[in-house]
Amino acid sequence: MNLSKTLIVNEKLVELALKLFIDIFPDEEILGFDGYDNWFTASIGKDDFHYWIHYNEEDTPVGLSGLYVENADRESAWLGWFGVLPKYRRMGYATEMIRRFEESARAKGFKHARLYTNTDNTAARALYEKNGYKAEEFHGNVPDYIIGDIILYSKPLEGDFVPWNDRYLDF
Repeated sequence: MNLSKTLIVNEKLVELALKLFIDIFPDEEILGFDGYDNWFTASIGKDDFHYWIHYNEEDTPVGLSGLYVENADRESAWLGWFGVLPKYRRMGYATEMIRRFEESARAKGFKHARLYTNTDNTAARALYEKNGYKAEEFHGNVPDYIIGDIILYSKPLEGDFVPWNDRYLDF
């Protein structure tokens, strides 16, 4: 299966992005925020913080992902709110979404791709490792709204691998 298009979330797509997020992450709770839509709305027009909606060949939305930058390292692009709708999983869409994220990050001049996930999310961890990401234990700050322990993944987009080394994450 291939993705037919990837659109950056804009004012017209905020409602769809919100629906996708809720459908992909039904158990996710983001405590302390005014609403999920604020996350998507805040990304509109910014170059270092945006979300994409990914569509299959039938022009149906199948997934959501984002790119953001941490203040601790302006050379790294972070993959965020990454997921595929349950009925479209294990069809190759996630790998294609990762590839598109990496292409966008390279085009913007980022040297590293990074992400984090819960340590118990074995399916995601296997996907990231299959796509060349190296796991790093993370012992830094983790906000209260993240339940469980996280593991960080990094991949060089240019040059050699540079570990995160528990730098501060600006969640």
